[in-house]
Amino acid sequence: MVNHYARRRKGVLAVDPHINRIGYAYLEGTRLLDWGITTTRRNVPALRVRKSLIPSMRALLDRFEPETLITPRVRGRGSVRRSRHVVAALGMVTAQARHADIAVHAYTNTQVKQAFRDRHGRPARNKTVINRLIVERYPELTTSMPKARRLWDPEHYFTPLFHAVALYWAWRDAAAGDATPFSEV
Repeated sequence: MVNHYARRRKGVLAVDPHINRIGYAYLEGTRLLDWGITTTRRNVPALRVRKSLIPSMRALLDRFEPETLITPRVRGRGSVRRSRHVVAALGMVTAQARHADIAVHAYTNTQVKQAFRDRHGRPARNKTVINRLIVERYPELTTSMPKARRLWDPEHYFTPLFHAVALYWAWRDAAAGDATPFSEV
């Protein structure tokens, strides 16, 4: 059996899968090298997962050949809410990544907020604050920045992309220990 990931890069792939799209960010060090949204809007949810979501996430692994895969935590205490179809797809793809010796890490929304601090050292209040901090760090994402969401608004199309970048910073924060790499100036 040939290991297609033997010549793996030193990068990190962060993904935020939803039932109809996947936000992803590929970083090496703190440099954002590639990012985007992959749309999977076809069929009913169960078919969409088998025919679009799983192949799309596998294609991202094949394209970037990362050393580490970062996902939202979708099981257990403090997990991110996702449909059962997305949870199943994420389980299959992370199992494939582990089989290919790709380190897999998952983080809750609370852990993501902890990685982003205001000038007083308090965790970020909401996604709008996190998105603003991400755009300050990566100005190339300015045109994709979601507007502040009101309770009655649907989720912005690019929210999964920003959550993928935020997941990366939660991973960096966990690796750094007490030092918070991302804070408001």
